[in-house]
Amino acid sequence: MLDNDQDGCADDATVVKTIRINQSGMAMFGTATGAEQFADQIAETFIWQDLNAEETSLSCSGKDETADCRDAAIEEIFHLVSAVGLSTAYPKVFGECQARGDARSKMQIQMDIARGGHFETVPTSYPATAIYHYTDKTCEYNCQGTELIYWALTSLLEGQDKRQQDNNDEWEASTPQLLLSKLPGMYTLLTDKETTSMKLLSSDGVLPGSGGGAHLTYQPKSQKCPIPNGCSLDGSGCGPQGNNLDLNRCTAPPPVDAPVVAPVVAPVDTPVDAPVNAPVDAPVSQPVGTYYPSDESACEDNPDFFKKIKRKRRRCNYFAKNVSKRCRKKNVIENCRVSCEVCGKTGEQVCERSPMKELKKKPCKAVSCCQWNSEDKSCSSSVGDDLCFPEE
Repeated sequence: MLDNDQDGCADDATVVKTIRINQSGMAMFGTATGAEQFADQIAETFIWQDLNAEETSLSCSGKDETADCRDAAIEEIFHLVSAVGLSTAYPKVFGECQARGDARSKMQIQMDIARGGHFETVPTSYPATAIYHYTDKTCEYNCQGTELIYWALTSLLEGQDKRQQDNNDEWEASTPQLLLSKLPGMYTLLTDKETTSMKLLSSDGVLPGSGGGAHLTYQPKSQKCPIPNGCSLDGSGCGPQGNNLDLNRCTAPPPVDAPVVAPVVAPVDTPVDAPVNAPVDAPVSQPVGTYYPSDESACEDNPDFFKKIKRKRRRCNYFAKNVSKRCRKKNVIENCRVSCEVCGKTGEQVCERSPMKELKKKPCKAVSCCQWNSEDKSCSSSVGDDLCFPEE
């Protein structure tokens, strides 16, 4: 995707630098169950997109998708490239972060046209004019943008034509011709070559894996980019890797050498308007670590917190449905205090969790009042029998 012409150089070095400065990449597991089981072992500083071996099918990758077979690697890897790379490097054009009115990116304007209106949450039903109607309630506005650009690009590059009938429940423009006729503004965004030099985002782009899977179809000439100061496959010339626990892709500045775009903030009283036919033009990062309520006297759930589980973004109400099991995951207790039923409880009650299942090492260390005992491999209170989350 990043080196679509296979010359060993990133087609758009700014996109790669942005991904690296955000310390981002793929995390591959054997199964969806494995993803849930081992996700807590991934460093907090790493922004990752999951992919499972059981959903990766090399025989039907890229343009070789069929009505019965698809390679999820194309979708999941492109989600990372678009959400962390394109969106952050070019926020005015491909921005996916929550926005409304004039603060929307050009892509978001096209998305609102495709959805038949501006919906910050998934509506009960979409207007009859909508051609894009994603109904997953966990997929909020920025997530809807991540899904839209995947649908549009793979349709442009003939990766959806054989699945058109199955796609219609969610997406009604599965061929280049339908994309051009139903959402011409998005077609132009992906083919005008005005914003990014990524060759994948053009009418000449090639979906990776077309014709035999990535192991057969990606054969770059060299690991070193022959262009002076170019971004190479081995990472040289591609900028530093970030390591910022609190980095928020929706507010962080672009990396060095990237175009600096002044942030545009809609007024508080800006109405939620219908889409406008304008000229064609990681997900906010998951909050991690200690959450500080807006009211210091309150014990509350963090409204911005989510955790990816089985490819879905789960918020605190999800963990409340099975406190004993689900609240054992890393960073959940600290951010979902009401849902995990820890308000007004002592450190011993929160950390030892008797009679519920015990916390493992990383989830234990992620709770501010807990400490991990290496000798007996158990979680205990660091505040004794004082309240874990005191209300001052």
